[in-house]
Amino acid sequence: MKTHLFKLDLLVRDGARMATFYEALFGVPFLAHEMAGHVFRVGQVPGLCTLQLVPAALMDVPISGLNRFQLNLELDSGAALPEGLLAAGGEVDEPPQRDGDRLLWSVRDPEGNSLVIQCPDAVPVIEL
Repeated sequence: MKTHLFKLDLLVRDGARMATFYEALFGVPFLAHEMAGHVFRVGQVPGLCTLQLVPAALMDVPISGLNRFQLNLELDSGAALPEGLLAAGGEVDEPPQRDGDRLLWSVRDPEGNSLVIQCPDAVPVIEL
């Protein structure tokens, strides 16, 4: 038996802003749909899973206690990716670092979730 991740729900305060960020990151549209008076946004990330942005108002938990995990992503290219993420509301924690044969970026999405984005060393470092 093999297990695979097919959907990830991320609680968000500002669904539209977060959808813009993750559209820039993954290059796929996030479609909005309404359920029980709340707007959810869903994107199918190629090779990964469905990412659903869930309104935090559905949970009885302060937002500061939510979503403190890290997404680790690998790209086959993407020298312009950090610039696109910044324009979409992301924030770079530190300049890109070389780690063996790859480059690593430490990024935060618009609501503070941590992402480590790695790509092959052949991609040039972008000065931020």
